[in-house]
Amino acid sequence: MFSPILIIALILYERYSTDIMIKRIISTISFIVSGVVLVCCVFPLMLLFFLIDWTDTINNFIARKVLVLISICTGLRLRVQGGDTIPRGRSLCIVANHQSAMDIFIMARVLKEKFTFLSKRELFYIPIVGWNMYFAGYIPINRSRISRAYKAVQQAISLQSGGRGSLVMFPEGTRTLTHEVKKFKPGFVRIARDAGVSILPLTINGALRFKRKGEFLYNPCTVSVTVHPVIETSHFSDEDWKSLCGRVEATIRSAYT
Repeated sequence: MFSPILIIALILYERYSTDIMIKRIISTISFIVSGVVLVCCVFPLMLLFFLIDWTDTINNFIARKVLVLISICTGLRLRVQGGDTIPRGRSLCIVANHQSAMDIFIMARVLKEKFTFLSKRELFYIPIVGWNMYFAGYIPINRSRISRAYKAVQQAISLQSGGRGSLVMFPEGTRTLTHEVKKFKPGFVRIARDAGVSILPLTINGALRFKRKGEFLYNPCTVSVTVHPVIETSHFSDEDWKSLCGRVEATIRSAYT
């Protein structure tokens, strides 16, 4: 009972406080408290559904709601342009620029259906947190070993080919340390081509200000997401596939401020 009351009090104080440093400290405390409480509370439930639901659908739904609640508690306000145009009931390769560790939390609020993503293997070793990620169907990738990384990519292709959800990818590879969008790596093109899925580009603005890589404190603010039209690939020629990486990068950059 104490934890929910504390979270609500922190949210209200952060919302109406005028001191920036106090807001940042409260936002960070809210992230830690809400994260620990929610992740621990849903663990037994996710373990149960992991044993009875081989599709990960229920656990993926639970994980998305946890991400949404944590982001709200942390003070992340979201403005989405074009969200009503996101196709429902189909697997997509969702591609976005990578500004912050909060980007996946943002995806959980923008996307209303099942999605997964490739995440570094080390996170899955974190007790409860990593186990929940595995239960939700997120895919660990070992970046230090090419053979293991290839296996993770094949798992992502298999998931999409089977229509078991969309895949979120950040082609920059790592979070940016500056305000610039880094050059995209073409790995997502191969996955989309092999899986036979179309591309949904998204542009994220403001997440860098909310939580910059290397900083401990969160900075509650408004993050905006622009949803671009789906790039249909069913009719693509070889030349279209070759130019797709540059096309997607240019689309995402077009709404970046």
